[in-house]
Amino acid sequence: MLRLHPWKYHASFSWANCGNGKDPAILKTLSIQPDPISIPGDLKASAVGSTAINLVAPLKVNLTLNKEVSGIWVRIPCVEEIGSCVYDDVCQLLDQAIPPGENCPEPLYTYGLPCHCPFKA
Repeated sequence: MLRLHPWKYHASFSWANCGNGKDPAILKTLSIQPDPISIPGDLKASAVGSTAINLVAPLKVNLTLNKEVSGIWVRIPCVEEIGSCVYDDVCQLLDQAIPPGENCPEPLYTYGLPCHCPFKA
């Protein structure tokens, strides 16, 4: 589970893994640009993670996003599958975004990284 931390006196983005260290998948780094996030506006995210097990379909993801509004952190709701949503099968979403048989987008293609399930440990 990933938890974003609201820092009362610091407007920068921050995050932490809030599991017990025995989770099958761990996020190692996460960066967001611009920081602070502008809404509306473009957002670029970069992440590095690892998994101790093969990740196969259906791959469920529970994502929670929060935003500071006038000093109070509020949950961004799930609207049309964007925001704080539960995705029952991310593998299916990836197949819709990048049809199987097509090359993975850059930089995944250059580095030989997969963009479809299963993801190896």
